Amino acid sequence: KDEWGYWGFVESDWVFGTESTVPSLEAGLDLEMPVGVFYGEALAEAVRAGEVDRALLDEAVTRLARVRWCFPPIEEPPPPSCTEGPALAQEVAEASAVLLSNDGVIPLAPDASIALLGRLADQENIGDVGSSSVDACSVTTPLEGLQDAGAAVTHLPDWTPDDADTLLDHDVAVVVVGLTSADEGEGFIAAGDRSSLLLRSEDRDLIAAVAAAHPRTVVVLQGGAVVDVEPFVDDVAALWMTWYPGMEGGAALASLLRGEATPRGRLPVVWPQAEADLPAFDNTSLVVTYDRWHGYRHLDREGLAPRFPFGWGLSTTTFAITEAVPQGEIAEVRIMNTGERAGWATVQAYASAGGDAPTRELVGWAQGFLEPGEEATLPLQLSIEPLLVWTGSDLEAPTGAVEVELGWHAGDVQRTVTWEP
Repeated sequence: KDEWGYWGFVESDWVFGTESTVPSLEAGLDLEMPVGVFYGEALAEAVRAGEVDRALLDEAVTRLARVRWCFPPIEEPPPPSCTEGPALAQEVAEASAVLLSNDGVIPLAPDASIALLGRLADQENIGDVGSSSVDACSVTTPLEGLQDAGAAVTHLPDWTPDDADTLLDHDVAVVVVGLTSADEGEGFIAAGDRSSLLLRSEDRDLIAAVAAAHPRTVVVLQGGAVVDVEPFVDDVAALWMTWYPGMEGGAALASLLRGEATPRGRLPVVWPQAEADLPAFDNTSLVVTYDRWHGYRHLDREGLAPRFPFGWGLSTTTFAITEAVPQGEIAEVRIMNTGERAGWATVQAYASAGGDAPTRELVGWAQGFLEPGEEATLPLQLSIEPLLVWTGSDLEAPTGAVEVELGWHAGDVQRTVTWEP
């Protein structure tokens, strides 16, 4: 509070975020949420017993009152209407979907016949049903999206491996599976809480059976986090991660499969080759320490190759970085679409933070849409903030020049430039 000149208040995480009364107040906690378990009457009793420095109590009350009375309620702007919202929802779903693997089957031919399977093929699935629950005007499922787009799609909800010939009557088999609020969410409050990165066994069994029956099997994953894809990733022709795709996820999927929208999303987390490559999962201890060593930083330190690196995401074309020139905090990156389709290029910049345990950090990125053969210069904003190191009393910036790696994902080095922050 002193170092930042912060005059607002500090509140706890909700439910089990506070573990003490006097020590929490002394540590700077002003408000316990959502109810007073350690504060409330417990804090009043500590005051009566003389266990609390009243100056700390006065400060907490002052901070709460200052915000309460100095800032009038803000009138939230109305959300997009049910007329305007669907178009925006589809745009966001198209932009965030990540094409994880593709042997050339994506995009499908416009007249391709599609066998559609999977538990989530015709199910509304937009995420958590707890405090982040959203009431959508309507939800377009993958089946509805393909039908609305005029695709030649056959829904096979009751398909079994005995019906292999049924699949081969179609150009491609699309399997939509993944996670729902029953698998992940706010835990005991309103939804499931995963203890494994694997899909449900029924999903894994279906993927295996469909992939064995049809060489052009496309798996579409839904969900909010990493999935262990090792049981099937090498057996399918293409793999998408569409997250919880929102109210127009089905329409977005139809556009992405048929090439009307081009893949654009990139992974904001690393996907390991094995769950055992990650820090041990401890869902019972009250205190677990990971420090910086989780995600791609953990894999880097342990020398473990990921299945899909941080920042990963395929396009349906190819790109080349032809030139990169740092200009202060901007790197001018020249790129060219060297493929035969239009697409989105996402150039990412990484540098190593200092300290006793250097880690590769994302310091900037830029994205541009290019037609085949087109060249463009993307201004890539570089940030020193990810490279700051806490010394125990202050944040220390690197001194001198910084080597910046430019590529398409973490660990991919297409160009290296020297940056003077």
